[in-house]
Amino acid sequence: MKTIIVLLIALGVAAAARDESLKVVTSLRALQPAYRDLNVFVVDAVANSKRSVSDIIFEFHTQVADSKEQYLRSAIQDETKILQKIGSSSMSDESCLSLLRTKVNLDVLLAGIKFSTCIVEIDDQLNEQIAKVYGELDGSSGSPTKNSIYQAFRGLNIFQDPQAIDIKLQEKLEELKKLPTELTDTFQGYVKDFRSQLVPIVAKYKGCLKANDDLLSEAFGITSKQLSVLCEGK
Repeated sequence: MKTIIVLLIALGVAAAARDESLKVVTSLRALQPAYRDLNVFVVDAVANSKRSVSDIIFEFHTQVADSKEQYLRSAIQDETKILQKIGSSSMSDESCLSLLRTKVNLDVLLAGIKFSTCIVEIDDQLNEQIAKVYGELDGSSGSPTKNSIYQAFRGLNIFQDPQAIDIKLQEKLEELKKLPTELTDTFQGYVKDFRSQLVPIVAKYKGCLKANDDLLSEAFGITSKQLSVLCEGK
């Protein structure tokens, strides 16, 4: 009889211990939505910031396109004017006028080289800034592995140490519930810095176009003088 009683007590203790082990699974399940919510928060924060970066890049592209069109139109307009001036010349020696037309075309082609050089230079700088801000956003978002909900099981036996595991799981749950709202401010800072870094790049591009336009205007001025002095003998 005593043996039976001892056996029943042992079975009762074992059953209670196993219940503690099963409670660990309940605690583990409670972590799942908190883990998901944390990752959704971080993913959304990164995505929103990257959308802002995309909008800034769009604005940058628009400014570049507007500036390029402005100076291209200016070059074409100036070319048209000098060609019209050559065409309306009273000079009977067509060979002189033909040489000037050739010079005008060469001047425009040379300007075209600089147009491309200007935009290639800012392309490299833009890509550098894009890589930087994306690296900052992805790097600051952290790795999901550092918030692993299974760390509580390392070095512990679920049948032998269920309470210790459960305590760790509860601590992890509280940790996951604290959404890293400070990330939003951090990401906004990265985006703001990205925008400011593009300002001098646009300014440099416009300066490059302006210098090219000035050179072309100077070349056309020389052509006009050559028309007057060399071809028309004035």
